[in-house]
Amino acid sequence: MNCLTRASKSNRQIRKCCRLKVLPYLGKDVKRLPEDGDNIRN
Repeated sequence: MNCLTRASKSNRQIRKCCRLKVLPYLGKDVKRLPEDGDNIRN
C-alpha cells in the first residue's frame, strides 16, 4: 500500500488508474438521497 501511495503521488497515470478502479464513477447512484431507497448506494 505504501508503494502504491508513493507511486500515485509521482505519476498522473497511476493516479488516474487507481481512481477509476478503486473509486468508480457513481453517476446515477448519488442523485437520490440515502433515505429514498432500500439500497446502500442510493
